[in-house]
Amino acid sequence: MPPGGELPDAEPGLSSLRLIAGRGFTGLEPAQRRELRLPVTLALAKVDDEGFYVSVTGPLAAEWTTISEGINGAYHLDARALRRVPEERAELDIVLTRIRDLASALNVEEVAPAEVHDYWLVSRLPLDEPRGATVFGAAPDFDPADGAVVRRELRRQLRRADEQREAARAAGEEVEMTAVLIGAPLAHIGEELVTASLRGMSPGAYGGTDLVALVADGSVRQVLQPRSLPWETQR
Repeated sequence: MPPGGELPDAEPGLSSLRLIAGRGFTGLEPAQRRELRLPVTLALAKVDDEGFYVSVTGPLAAEWTTISEGINGAYHLDARALRRVPEERAELDIVLTRIRDLASALNVEEVAPAEVHDYWLVSRLPLDEPRGATVFGAAPDFDPADGAVVRRELRRQLRRADEQREAARAAGEEVEMTAVLIGAPLAHIGEELVTASLRGMSPGAYGGTDLVALVADGSVRQVLQPRSLPWETQR
């Protein structure tokens, strides 16, 4: 789930999600990903006849200039109910056009629902995984843009990897490689802060770690690449 996303806990939301997810899963091959279009309602209000802009809160805030194109009057769009914008610009333009069309029909002090889509992501796991759907997300109040939280969690996972490696060696086990896999509930992997957090650390904090990878948005990104791989040095 994208940051702030919550699964419905009652009908008809549950049945609607099952139907949409079922259609989204159809035809997906392992490692393929697809966006689901989930209905969501935003709130658009006309504030004044004067002006030519739309102020926006929520994930569409960066698009306020595009939404304001051709607008007569001052408006406010509450888009906080939207959790994830689509990856394709054409899909996003459809959302923005619907909002502009609705704005043209509003009177001052009128508030209207803007019916658009939220774009959640599904991906197909390997065939040897258990049957069913696995939901990956975080608590609604988790903020993936909070750099302090990301750095603190990264340090914790690196320390945990060090402890596990040393415990294995103390038990007489051979450790060929130490890898840390970080899962993050991001709307888009381009928003990740793990790479910047690692670069800001002292090399001593991750000197014993060979590989750090981030799993988010149905994708995997190598944050720290190993200098060599065990199976390569054995050749």
